[in-house]
Amino acid sequence: MRHRLLSLATTLALLSSAPLGLAGCDGAAPAPAAPAVGAPHAVPNYDDSKADNYISTNAREYVLSGVAHAALPADFATRDAEGQAQAIEAAVGQRLRSVASALRSHVEAVVRDGNASAADRWFSFFKRGAGEAGTAEVLQGGAQVRFTFALELVGSYYLMSQLAPETTGARTFNVTVSGDIAPLTVTVAGSDSRDAFPRYDALFEDGVYDLAVHFGGDYNSERFDLETARWLVDALLEGGWHNPSVTDFDSLTIDSPPFTRTLTVEGRAIEARVRVFHSDLVEGAEEGRLSAAMRDSLATADVVLYSGH
Repeated sequence: MRHRLLSLATTLALLSSAPLGLAGCDGAAPAPAAPAVGAPHAVPNYDDSKADNYISTNAREYVLSGVAHAALPADFATRDAEGQAQAIEAAVGQRLRSVASALRSHVEAVVRDGNASAADRWFSFFKRGAGEAGTAEVLQGGAQVRFTFALELVGSYYLMSQLAPETTGARTFNVTVSGDIAPLTVTVAGSDSRDAFPRYDALFEDGVYDLAVHFGGDYNSERFDLETARWLVDALLEGGWHNPSVTDFDSLTIDSPPFTRTLTVEGRAIEARVRVFHSDLVEGAEEGRLSAAMRDSLATADVVLYSGH
């Protein structure tokens, strides 16, 4: 199960009947092989990660895609296979950044115009380095490479109709990219991506939803760490969570069993478990047990929260 360290501010949401999950994916593209003139050529993704874990009720993901051209070095034809592959990667990468910059500027201009009449409707968010190149083809003569591109963004539900008002067929618009004589035609479409939303099926597939909450020490005299940990234990007990050996924070130990309750998720009974750890639960000579507990949580829990120093 993929998870993240979360702040304690999300604890209440995680303890509700509609728990929050986190997921992500990452990978790497293979190095390119040298192409023949006119042959397809795989270009690596320049941003092959996905870290947009969020839920939004007023936004969706979009993909801006099209075909662009990049100039190749004058000595491209005389280079060996490795040199040609490097030249293609460099040319496509540089041109992709120019295309992404032009698209970003165009979308932001559209958003500004939209704000004039409906300030809360129009917005967009670009992930840094979100442009990706697909396949590249060296054109006859070896002076240019033609490549496909895609750029992901998050925007208002109304954004696509503002960018490309056509209601039939593919929605396209033109963008002027620095150095190009003719405008670049870009297609905007809703993304098929689903990993911006919690993978509830993966979180609950084993019938158990595990949360681990770890508190570090606080050097302030007020000891907000203890205050917050005590509040959490009280909130669990008062909120219907069960623990056979814990009646308050003072009875909590590092070996205490988890707090449990049953949640109903899409008609299924799911056992939710919350384990609470605090640095004061062990003596200084046994601090290694705190590290071991954290490692165990990271290896087994669906969600891990940390509060402290």
